[in-house]
Amino acid sequence: MTNLEIAKFIAAGNAEFVIEDTRNGYVREYKVKKHKYFDDGNRKWNVLLLQRDSSGESGYAYLGYIEKGMFTHHALYSVYAEESEPFTFFDSCFLGVTRGRGLAWYQNFYHLGRCGHCGRKLTDPISIKRGLGPKCVEKV
Repeated sequence: MTNLEIAKFIAAGNAEFVIEDTRNGYVREYKVKKHKYFDDGNRKWNVLLLQRDSSGESGYAYLGYIEKGMFTHHALYSVYAEESEPFTFFDSCFLGVTRGRGLAWYQNFYHLGRCGHCGRKLTDPISIKRGLGPKCVEKV
């Protein structure tokens, strides 16, 4: 995916994806969802990070939000500190994609095979490539 396709996918409103760090093999799974009060006056997306504990249980934890092209920490709700590795890693990836630099050479981006807007399984090769279904790509 190009930087523009990744940025469009993330902003689609219901994006689930993985960013891999090939230097250490660490894989982080994210969910970026439109804020519940999303409209033209409030364009905000919540960023969640999948957490797994030692027993294998998993769930998403609030990481921060995207607003006006910036990924921002929310001190009240984020379970991670602004200086934490999960926060700074997503921030550097997001800035790379949205500012045109792209991901670092050691980072790989993968969507999870579902439309970033409606969440339906993608089956068409073109839709799979861009991460958005044929109807949803027109809505984003």
